[in-house]
Amino acid sequence: MIDQPPLAHWSAETSTELLVGTVGDALRRTKTLFPQRRALAWEEGDGIGSMTYAELLSQAERVAAWLLAHAPPQSRIAVWSASPMP
Repeated sequence: MIDQPPLAHWSAETSTELLVGTVGDALRRTKTLFPQRRALAWEEGDGIGSMTYAELLSQAERVAAWLLAHAPPQSRIAVWSASPMP
């Protein structure tokens, strides 16, 4: 048997229809349906911190507004974050 290199890509799975819109659109829809549902959770001190969909959308829109005011169009934006994983 000849060893084959791993695939660099594979055919798309097309049995599920894709959503139309942006991540922001999806977040706005979810916030409308479940504003107080927990969207994110993280370890915080001895407990668990969390953010609802309403809070997440508010923070995302705040960051988006800052980026629109400070980053020229077509700018590349990177996220730099600490990783809690060892």
